[in-house]
This record gives sequence, structure tokens and C-alpha cells, in this order.
Amino acid sequence: MPDTRDPRGNPGAAGGNTGFPPPPTGGGTGPYGGQQAGQYDGQQAGQYGGHPGGPYGGQPGGPYAGPYAGHQAGPYGTPPPFQPQPLPRMDPLAIVALVMSFLVGLTPIALVLGIVALVRISRSGQRGKGQAVAAVAISSAVVLLATVGLTVAALSEPERGEDGRVDEATSASVFDIRKGDCFNGRAAGRIDDADGRQSELRVGIVPCDEPHDGEAYATFDIEGHSSFPGMEEVQKIADDRCMKLVSGYMMDTWSYADDVDVAYYHPESTSWARGDREVLCFLSSSGDRLEGSLRQDGTTLTDEQTAYLEAVKPLYDVQLATPEAEPEDDLTANTEWAARAAKAQADAVRDLKAADWSPETGKQVTELVTELEKGLPGWQGAGRATTADDFYLSYGTAYDHSGQKQAQKVREALDLATDMEDAPAL
Repeated sequence: MPDTRDPRGNPGAAGGNTGFPPPPTGGGTGPYGGQQAGQYDGQQAGQYGGHPGGPYGGQPGGPYAGPYAGHQAGPYGTPPPFQPQPLPRMDPLAIVALVMSFLVGLTPIALVLGIVALVRISRSGQRGKGQAVAAVAISSAVVLLATVGLTVAALSEPERGEDGRVDEATSASVFDIRKGDCFNGRAAGRIDDADGRQSELRVGIVPCDEPHDGEAYATFDIEGHSSFPGMEEVQKIADDRCMKLVSGYMMDTWSYADDVDVAYYHPESTSWARGDREVLCFLSSSGDRLEGSLRQDGTTLTDEQTAYLEAVKPLYDVQLATPEAEPEDDLTANTEWAARAAKAQADAVRDLKAADWSPETGKQVTELVTELEKGLPGWQGAGRATTADDFYLSYGTAYDHSGQKQAQKVREALDLATDMEDAPAL
């Protein structure tokens, strides 16, 4: 509200002291005499006389009260009463721009609208400059952060050829590793710390014909847990799944080297909180660094090689699940395992018979199928055993007809590894 004091600091109010000197009491033609009606009277005036009720009689409200009583007074006359002025309209574009600046997908539009609103406001005098400035600032920050993020991601993503493989060594995040990538950690052969925590955040992805520490063969997400299940549970899940998935990448179990191990990167509590659920399974060496790719699947094998290895894969998967306890210690675990082995062998016989083979390979496959069919009753009997002795008796029949010698001849025909020493399965 405007200051209602006069320039000399005297408060002005209706009926109050105006700061003027009091009028003279005597007659004569002093400075106030002989004038036309003054500011307090509309009649011809003499020397302050002729007015009923005293020199200023007839004017209610005191000696200085008059027709303008109730208004502010001052030495330069009475100012008009204060009239509040309406505020300028708010520019609606400024409000729209501010709201849109908080919506990430619309920030570029909000930036443009905020700039347009500033130009309009400077011309029209409407309100909303603060909102428009805020919209421009917020949108600019979001757009800048998004641009920087995309640039960093593009720079960190390794360059790949048409086949998806890395042609030149490059530094990348562990999250950039794909199935089939070969990579090196900071310390050769050291992928996990002793306590199981990840020792790398960045690795060097290299062509697989160069010496390397690891070769990725599978990824999967941990599911069924709304919160971090703990390091022990995460590692158990990773152990089980990675062991099962390796045969899909290295299909020829006879070619496994003794120093090749299964390893993995897994989520930790901190990365889990950021949404990380992925386990990366890879092959590493406990001896010298790996040289050349270990991949043996449909991308590197012939049709006949793939058909054979896929047919006998169920037998390998069962062997991976061999019980640790002996039959006399846990008969149930062993009989259940034998029953799964019987089904796997029956499935292998079916698939070997169904595949198309060249004449030479087909002859060797027929001999293998015959041998596996002889061993099938042994697995079935072991699965129904009621004592450890019965289990061993039936298992002996299955083992005697495992078909290893016949499988070696099939492999020769298919140009696959033929070394039977420590061969885990067909």
C-alpha cells in the first residue's frame, strides 16, 4: 500500500495535523486576508470573519476539516484515493512449458516452448517470466544429461563386425559382454575375488584368436526374488544354471580341456538395488590363458556334427547331476538319478534314429544305437532298485553297454574329438 505521509514526514489523515501554521486571530489584510474563497470555503471571505461559529465556523470536523475530510492531506493538496490495479495475465505457454519440463520424454518440446514464452512475455508484458525461465533451465539440464549419457554409452560400446564379433581389442563394461565374446580382466586368470565379489567393472574385449582370460557363453536373469536374496543364494543359482547352459555352447564334451572351468559374473546387493539381475556365464582357464574360441554349436559345426551332439546332449546333462552320496548313503537320490538317465538314454536313441546320416556315418550310428538299447534296461532297473546292492547290479549292466567304443567310431566319421580319456559322455 503506498506511503501516505507528506514529503516532510508528517502523517496525513482526515482531521489530523497537516503541518500548516495555525491561522492568525486578528484582523487586517495579512497574507490570508482579502482573498477569494480559499481551499476551505466556497464564499467571499474577508479577514477570516463573516463565518458563523468562529473564524472557520460552519465546517464540521474541527478547524481544518472541510469538504475533503477523510482524504490524505499534504502541502500540495489532497491526492486522489488509492485505486488497486489488476495484475497482468499469466502467459499460459509458460505454465505448459514448466509442467512439460518435468516429463523426460517431452523435455525437448518444453525447452522450445519455454523460449517462445520468454519472447512473448517480453513483448506483451504478461506474467510468467519466472516459470518460463525455470522451464528452460530444467529442460536444458535434462537434454544435456541425456546427450552426455548417450555419448558415453556409444563410446563404451565395442565396435563389432557384421557377424557381431569384436575385431579389435577395446575396453568395455562387463555389461557390454555378449555371448561369444572373449575378454581379459585386470589380472590374468583372476575373474572373481576370493570372497566371490566381482573384481572387474571394466574388461578388455578382444578377438578370440588372441590370448584371453574368459569366453562368455550364456546370460540369464535371476527371477522370483523381490529383494536381494543374499550372496550365497545368488551364487547357488548361478552355479546351477551356468553348469546346465555350458553344453549348449560347448556341445562336444569330449573336447573339454581339464583346465577349463565355468565361472560367472553375478549381481551384488549394490547393483541389485539399481535393477541388475543378470548373470553372465563364461569359460576361464585355471592354467594358461585361453587361445582360440571354445565355441562348438550350430554356428561352428556341420549339420551332422550338430545333430549327433544334440542327440547325446541329454546323457551329458544327466551326468552333470550325478549324486554326491553313494547308494548306501542315499538310495533315493541315486534311484531318482538313474530314472532320469534311463529317460535321457531313451531320448538319445530316438533322436539318433531320426536324424539323416551319410552312409558311412549312418553305419556307425546304427552300431551305437544297438549298444545303447542294450544298456537301457540297466538304467531302468537302477531306477527301480530297493537296495544298494540291486542298484549296483543294474548300474553295472548300464555301464557295460555305455557305447563309448561305438561313439568313438561315430566321432571319427564326423571329424570330432576322439580321445576317450576322461570323456564325460557320448
